[in-house]
Amino acid sequence: MARIDIDQASVLTAVTNRLISQLAIDATHVLEVVDPMHPPDILPSGSIFVSVAIGNGTFPFDEQGIPQLREDTDVEVTGYVRVNLDQPGTDGLFLKHATRGILALKRKILIALAGWDLVDPTSGTDVFLASLMYAKSCSRPNYSSDMGGVGWLTITFGVDFDWDMTL
Repeated sequence: MARIDIDQASVLTAVTNRLISQLAIDATHVLEVVDPMHPPDILPSGSIFVSVAIGNGTFPFDEQGIPQLREDTDVEVTGYVRVNLDQPGTDGLFLKHATRGILALKRKILIALAGWDLVDPTSGTDVFLASLMYAKSCSRPNYSSDMGGVGWLTITFGVDFDWDMTL
């Protein structure tokens, strides 16, 4: 297994693929989006789905050179759940349902990504992160009855890698 330089599209693909495999959900339930707070208007059917968005990045001055350029970047993973089992005025099942609750999904996303390297989707074996993925922050749970009873939260992960700067 070799460590290689890659591009950001490869990072996005690898995060998406890892979520599909580790969460054991259909590929159509992992959405690559620009803004995690504005998912597509037509959400997938089912009770659990996630979106993956590229967050902010910085370029350390002392890690720039040819043929690579370090980017310390964020990937924002938003977990969505659709739970319509709570009584009006309560959110206990939305929060704590063992398989469909937002806190159970948060734990699954953390297990899937925190502390992992990513594998080059073209080779299946080469890794490319400068350090293991790390959880940086998490939003509070949100809920919208306008979106068909969907709730969500966003976890921001640090995903630092070296761009392949060769032509």
